[in-house]
Amino acid sequence: MVKYIRKSKEWGRGAAWLARRSVTPVAASSNLVVPASEESGRKVPILFFNSRFRETGGKCQMREGFYTWRYKLVAEKLSKVLEKNGFEVHLADSKEQLLEILNSLIPENSVVTNGGSVSLQENGVIDFLRSGKFQFLDRLKAQTLEERLEIEGKAFSCDYYLSGVNAITEKGELVFMDGNGNRVAAVVYGPKNVILVASVNKVVKDVEEARERIRQITPMNSKRLNLKTPCAVTGYCSDCSSEERICNLFVVVEKSLRKKGRIKIILLTYESGF
Repeated sequence: MVKYIRKSKEWGRGAAWLARRSVTPVAASSNLVVPASEESGRKVPILFFNSRFRETGGKCQMREGFYTWRYKLVAEKLSKVLEKNGFEVHLADSKEQLLEILNSLIPENSVVTNGGSVSLQENGVIDFLRSGKFQFLDRLKAQTLEERLEIEGKAFSCDYYLSGVNAITEKGELVFMDGNGNRVAAVVYGPKNVILVASVNKVVKDVEEARERIRQITPMNSKRLNLKTPCAVTGYCSDCSSEERICNLFVVVEKSLRKKGRIKIILLTYESGF
């Protein structure tokens, strides 16, 4: 069975558009090949589905294959920009590879802690830090506000501070939006090493686009944290004045040239986090 790439917002540019620019989509999945066919008398790339591909989910797997292919290219290009800005960069193609990189970066018995991050949670990083190999200052196990504040204060003298990032621009700028400021404060100053885990689905053109991206994801974060904000009810940012607002501190880290390598970024070539 043969099927053409559809021209739609869901799929991005269609096959005919690619053909006019002499671009052939390359599938990351071994179940995909890109033969040639005729459309209005012209050769264009199309997608061929073999029997195994149809049995394993068809369309969803096809999308995953193309996104993986593109994400890897984006990560490779962005890593060079980030390195010029003074950041140390690692690429991870899977959760397992991410944990292997972390294991190689963090020596045993190091004092470690973390900022709030969906990417850390859903990739097993918190469990990794709780493995017993490290002196983990676990803010999620704090029983009282005082305990949590004490752990957040100790973060400034820890060996490794792990967190996520809200967006990364094509110029290699790291963009954060915080509610209390403990995360951005530790990223900017204090811990001997900072490790940021971020999927390339967070890459944006510039700082303004990063701000807009944050506006889109804030309702989900507010809902996740059970906050009583307008966006947690409506699903849309209204630039509120709620006391529980989490969009209070907007910070852009442009470079780290005075302390090269202090901030280490692990780029995930698969979607993760908000």
